[in-house]
Amino acid sequence: MIDNPEYKGEWKPKQIPNPAYKGKWVHPEIDNPEYTADDTLYKYSDLGAIGFDLWQVGYLHNITKLVH
Repeated sequence: MIDNPEYKGEWKPKQIPNPAYKGKWVHPEIDNPEYTADDTLYKYSDLGAIGFDLWQVGYLHNITKLVH
């Protein structure tokens, strides 16, 4: 390993003081009176089919674009 006398350790961004900082932001939670939980929302009595979209981009991709 080559010695580097200018190396001062892992780089970290400079921090500047912010007197207006109030801590980590937490979003307010607003009640929704119209919300009702539905336990059957994702239940299906009959799942007719399952589809898979499989594809791969390789070096032949550019060649097939030229041929078509």
